[in-house]
Amino acid sequence: MKTGALAIAAALMVVPTITAAAQDGTAAATQAAALPKDLVEAQNLVDLTEWARIIELTSDDYENSTHEASALALRAIAFTRTNRVDLARADLVRAVALAPDKALRLAAQGVQAERTGDEDLHREKLRAALAIEPRLLRWAHVQLAWNLYRAQREEEALAAADDYIAAFPEDRSVAMMKGQLLVAMGRADDAVLLAESLTANKADDLPALYAAADIHASLGNYDVDRKMIDQVVAATPDYFYPYYVRSGYHPEGDHAAKKRDLELALERNAGWLEGIAILAQTDFDLGNWAEAVQGFSVILPDEPLDHGVLLYRGMAFEKLGQLDRALKDYDAATEATRNAGDLSFLCLQLAFEQTGYVQTREMCDAALAQAPDEAQNHSARAVLNLRTGDLVAAGQDAEAAIVLDERSSTAHYVKALLLWRGNQQDAAMKSLERALEFGPQTDEMFRHYGIDDLPRVER
Repeated sequence: MKTGALAIAAALMVVPTITAAAQDGTAAATQAAALPKDLVEAQNLVDLTEWARIIELTSDDYENSTHEASALALRAIAFTRTNRVDLARADLVRAVALAPDKALRLAAQGVQAERTGDEDLHREKLRAALAIEPRLLRWAHVQLAWNLYRAQREEEALAAADDYIAAFPEDRSVAMMKGQLLVAMGRADDAVLLAESLTANKADDLPALYAAADIHASLGNYDVDRKMIDQVVAATPDYFYPYYVRSGYHPEGDHAAKKRDLELALERNAGWLEGIAILAQTDFDLGNWAEAVQGFSVILPDEPLDHGVLLYRGMAFEKLGQLDRALKDYDAATEATRNAGDLSFLCLQLAFEQTGYVQTREMCDAALAQAPDEAQNHSARAVLNLRTGDLVAAGQDAEAAIVLDERSSTAHYVKALLLWRGNQQDAAMKSLERALEFGPQTDEMFRHYGIDDLPRVER
């Protein structure tokens, strides 16, 4: 995840089409699927998480047509991602009756399974969908690879990334997902080798530059990746997405530069809700609380059950001293959660910001009760215990998270701080180095964890 990015609808990675070659590849996939123009647009917008537009494009105009099942499946994905689960389920029931083996229908079922926390069914449905239409469902390749990563099936995840690359040989930007996986696995050297292979003797290959830049940014090599992204921006000045990409690659803490690029992106695509959300998050990071509230409020009419938007608007209200409005948003965010992962996300962010929401502990405990074998639920409560001064419980939760998933950077950060404060400096630095294998080292992260007294590590 890019520095400061808001985790709103972020389960889908975005892979933009920025060259004629990539566009030709998309056209070929579309032709194979024989979808009408509106559904082609809706399918491509899944990558950009444009849920409101997808719902608009998949209206009831397709009822009783040969493409009704595809329209229903695409709309079900949008309804699922905006927490309108009952509407999504109704669309899926109709889609199943019309076309039980349709790739889009299977993929939509997978998205709904992931949203309710059933990772096994999520994986099964995505694999079935991709076996039918590997070139139509770009985003399904991405979801499958990250599902396998979360299940600690790392070699299978890399194999899924290779399948994605093989399905789109004309678009080298897809290789960035494999780079992101390698970084997340702590295999920095392999990630660098991949980035170098993408750009070797290919100075004009924009998708390759884009993918390599993304990998370098994930590794914190901002000087390298900014040059690459600047090339992409210069080559496609009227396309909004490269500006958005560049917004995530400014030096850590330069929120003003990030905001400028986001504004340039939105000038080119004013209705892009994810961009509006990230701009609102950037205003939050800058302390522009009123602007953040305004931005998040723009999104809620289209996505009224987005727990991330409700959470961050609530925190902005609290920063403005409007506690009643903040608590109302916190309650709404809690009600909008659908699984333990949502709850632990809210718990972690509320703990980071040390808000006045007294139900935060109940939220953490509920996440653990629902999914005791998920490391993120233990690590989220570890941060809450750390921030509230219960250091023994923080240590216990951190250790439990590490046992479940050695890659939990959050748990390693907590453990490092506890060891440091216990005058076990050598052990603390080892834990910190472990955290940095799987997570970022930024001033923002150190502030979140309350570990400003820990030294920085040279990487």
